[in-house]
Amino acid sequence: MRITGGSLRGRILKTLPGLATRPPLARVRLGVFNILGPTIDGARFLDLYAGTGSYSIEALSRGASSCTLVERSRAALAVIQTNLERTGCAHQAEVLPGDVLAVLGRLSRAGRRFDLVAVAPPHNTGLLDPTLAALEAGDLLAEGGTVFVQHYPGEPVSPAVGRLHRYRESRYGSTLVSWFTAPTEPVPVR
Repeated sequence: MRITGGSLRGRILKTLPGLATRPPLARVRLGVFNILGPTIDGARFLDLYAGTGSYSIEALSRGASSCTLVERSRAALAVIQTNLERTGCAHQAEVLPGDVLAVLGRLSRAGRRFDLVAVAPPHNTGLLDPTLAALEAGDLLAEGGTVFVQHYPGEPVSPAVGRLHRYRESRYGSTLVSWFTAPTEPVPVR
């Protein structure tokens, strides 16, 4: 698996053996980051169900200021750490082990906010809508921020979860990416 763009373009990342953790294909990452374009520059990136860390490392390679990776699997956490160290990205990354929904609660209580959020849970686990609901309830998305959700066509994602509304859907072979944002509210004039 190689980084598709930015300062680390072409660098090879370690993956986990087997099918338990499937990192996004290069064409999916390339498509996602082409859509994100200049919004990546200086962004605070949150990577949920981080797997190998490929979304975060790709974001850092393309100019994100920091990334926070959340993963529960011990084997995946070891691969993430290896990939961050090999690419020289460890100083820009915060790796949080544990259940995503519980970690989102802790991030919310700490007042954390993110500009870009990647949601790529294991397939057919029913975690898509609950994860979006926890993000929205925790007010973790910065104003004007974007959430992208990687899933398969058979896995439904609600078109709206709280204030988060799907505004786009991209297809890359058998992988779908649903794009969400929360409309900005006008600031009252005093």
